[in-house]
Amino acid sequence: MSVSHKDLQVLSNLLLPERVGQQNLESISTLVQNQFGKTDHFKICRVLMFLLHHDFLYDAQSRFTALYIIWDMYKSDPRYLNPFLGFLVSYLQDETISKLPLSAVLVFHTILSQPDQIHEFLKYTPMEILNLRVNNTSRKPDWSALQTELQALNEKLPKVASCGIPCVVPDKDVPSSFYSEESVPIQLRRHCLDSLLSRTEPFSCQDGLRPEFIRVAPPLLPCPQGNGIPRILSKDDVAEDSCSSADNRTVEERQTNVFSGWHEELIWLNPPTIVHDFHWDVGDEQATPITELRTLLNKAMNSTLQQSDQQTIVQMISENPNLVHSLGINVENLPNLVNRNPVIAIEILAVLVDSPKAEEFYDALVSMEVTVDSLEVVNRLATRVSLPKEFIQSYISRCMTYCQSLQDKSTQQRNVRIVCVLIQSFIRNKILDIHNENILIEVQRFCVEFNKVPGANPLYRTIKNMESSTSGTSQSSSGNPTDSPGK
Repeated sequence: MSVSHKDLQVLSNLLLPERVGQQNLESISTLVQNQFGKTDHFKICRVLMFLLHHDFLYDAQSRFTALYIIWDMYKSDPRYLNPFLGFLVSYLQDETISKLPLSAVLVFHTILSQPDQIHEFLKYTPMEILNLRVNNTSRKPDWSALQTELQALNEKLPKVASCGIPCVVPDKDVPSSFYSEESVPIQLRRHCLDSLLSRTEPFSCQDGLRPEFIRVAPPLLPCPQGNGIPRILSKDDVAEDSCSSADNRTVEERQTNVFSGWHEELIWLNPPTIVHDFHWDVGDEQATPITELRTLLNKAMNSTLQQSDQQTIVQMISENPNLVHSLGINVENLPNLVNRNPVIAIEILAVLVDSPKAEEFYDALVSMEVTVDSLEVVNRLATRVSLPKEFIQSYISRCMTYCQSLQDKSTQQRNVRIVCVLIQSFIRNKILDIHNENILIEVQRFCVEFNKVPGANPLYRTIKNMESSTSGTSQSSSGNPTDSPGK
């Protein structure tokens, strides 16, 4: 019961805020009715219900549009035939889940209670409905009538229909920072939504896990066991047997004897009811790569890992780089990882530089304390991936400022020497553009200030030699005979 890739792409584009903001409800309804056939309505609504229930729609416009599409697909049917009526009512009633303003809730209450009033809102866009001014004296909508109707509909369903659990179970190993909306930018949520809707219907959209009725049905007819099967006497047999019998037993006694063989076969076996507690087998998750990677990474935040564990993490990331996005790495715990396990930090940062949160990690590298490990991480990261020139210049300026602020002479000289080696590596690998006048002057001033430190003078001579070679090349290319090297 999957949804086609084409339909999911149309649905994904329809839920984007910039697309929704340009169409009113009438246009959305026309597009939905033309794009999706009647046979696909239930499947499309199930996907929308999955996105709403698990809060994958990251703004109020998308949530309002999804709710409207669910209602619009069944607007031509009687209200009690809409299988998603109960979901709409329960979702709109809970303000903490829907996160919709009162104006949107009032509009849905109106069209659910009085569907013929929809013409009053067809010319409005979702954003205009969300921004409608509501009188402060207006009371909250009364859902009692719809709840009574839903209760009457639910009574007609079997009791087993309300049993079961959803296929989506919250992962307790996910860091707490993932649950805050501030930690999940809009770009990352949009990428998650596109990933969910870019394939077939997710397994999470399917039916929940329900208990199966496995009790053995009782026999329709008695089936006695044993060698002798008693015969039920007819009236003629009873009359004949009563006349020819040699003993003094009555007919009633013979009949009782005939039927007595059935008693033990007709006993109904009622097994005792056993209440089973739900147990979570923690051993099931130990074999998954993401669980093993999270366990090792938590240890890497607090202590230096052994070389074998570091190689395990590096190999797992190289085989599946997408695992990095599920590890919960943020700017707060990045310094601990850089200073304790720089090899792992390099592998993780090489993946995160292409994520929507790359700028935050660049700022974290610039603002963290300048150490040998942090300098090594930036140096090796710059040789693996292309880093922004602004970040390279900001990081070098930060390192030079940090060296100038140190009070201990021995520590200052050691850091100055390492920073000079880093800058020379950037120049040699053409990572740092020395033609930038601002950074060039700053580096030269730094070398002059610490000219007694090993490494400062070679760096200064390297810059001067590159300047002279650059100026000589430009003069020779200009064609001036008085400045040519041959004269």
